[in-house]
Amino acid sequence: MLNKLELLTADKNGYLKINASKNNDERNIRLEITYQKDKLFLADIQYIYNYDDNNVEDYKNQKKYDEDKAKIFLFTDRSIYRPAQLVYFKGIGVTQDYKTKKNKLLENKDSIKLFLTDANSQKVDSIKLLLNDFSSFNGKFRLPENQLNGEFSIDVDGFGNSAISFSVEEYKRPKFYAEFEKVKGIYRVNDKIKITGFAKAYAGNIIDGATVKYRVTRVARFLYPWMFWGRQFPQTQPLEITNGEIKTGTDGKFTIEFEAIPDLSIDKKNEP
Repeated sequence: MLNKLELLTADKNGYLKINASKNNDERNIRLEITYQKDKLFLADIQYIYNYDDNNVEDYKNQKKYDEDKAKIFLFTDRSIYRPAQLVYFKGIGVTQDYKTKKNKLLENKDSIKLFLTDANSQKVDSIKLLLNDFSSFNGKFRLPENQLNGEFSIDVDGFGNSAISFSVEEYKRPKFYAEFEKVKGIYRVNDKIKITGFAKAYAGNIIDGATVKYRVTRVARFLYPWMFWGRQFPQTQPLEITNGEIKTGTDGKFTIEFEAIPDLSIDKKNEP
């Protein structure tokens, strides 16, 4: 059951402030945004909560506060690897100032231990590193061979929620990639739509004369699913609008054209 709470107006920068609840409790909210004749009712739930952060009196010094608030953000050079490859990683340490509660770089002179964990959650390797003057470090792990592939991770010992995961798979790395350019303009149903894509080698050269097979499918969706609470959800079936085969041009680009055919079996009142 949704209850209307309050009407707010965004400032010149598009920001607005949601007041705390009178009971100082937690709540979930949805936003209905109106601008001129347009209206947007967001399906995403915003979780609002109030909490009493640790007071300065709870800590005798900044060092203890650093230990409790410290976190290491990890980054890897890729998101998928093959067995026996090197995983290059970097870490940045941050904490909070216990007076202002603002983020600041972590000052830690002790060595930080990191573990490489395999798909079975077993530690297969470890390394100790020190933060530099910029509160960062970098290192590498060599992935094991002849083991179960899957989701591996790098975990920081002693720092809660400081970890990063990545995939280890036997895969063949492609020599080229294909992407669509950003669609320009606004379209309505029954409009003719033209989408341009391109194929390019990872070395940077374009791929011309390549075969592109495509298929365009329409699937109806509903922006406000809660409209159907207590009644039957509209039945709709996917529809293939077109398919075909084309070649990339001398500039490596290809164009797909199709008509935005609506599902006429759905009542317009349901805003599909």
